[in-house]
Amino acid sequence: MKHLFLVHIEQENEQESMELQELNRRKLADSATIIQSYLGQLEPLLLSGDDPISVQSSTVFAENFQTKHEYHEALRRGGEGELGQLPGIERFAQIRRMMEELQKRKPEAVIVVMDSLLIPHCIGWWLMLPSEHIEQLDVSMEVGSLTYLNINKTGDRALHACL
Repeated sequence: MKHLFLVHIEQENEQESMELQELNRRKLADSATIIQSYLGQLEPLLLSGDDPISVQSSTVFAENFQTKHEYHEALRRGGEGELGQLPGIERFAQIRRMMEELQKRKPEAVIVVMDSLLIPHCIGWWLMLPSEHIEQLDVSMEVGSLTYLNINKTGDRALHACL
């Protein structure tokens, strides 16, 4: 995996205003456009949680990329069932297993639409941090914002400024 895009969604409720939903959808569409400019003709794999808000948010990317879309329970938003309520270290273990399984498939590029609370877990895995350091990562982003992780020209794992 050379390119990993983490798309931030927030813990919002399903009853949020139509105006806010439309604003968030536009932000997600803008993020999809940015990702397309990075990837060019590469077809990314799209991952999201299987809860209603994750599915709805990731649909914007599925429409833009017309790519394979997979749902994974490790990406389920907090509060959504058993996995959503796991403590941080256990949640990191879930994310780590999911990402390691994904890595074995050797996709060129991956887009992960996920709750902002899970972003530190993916960043920690990418940077190969020990699990005890994950709780210390603090990432606060707006809906639709991106974190871009890639393998740079020297072969190192890089974390780019959030877009």
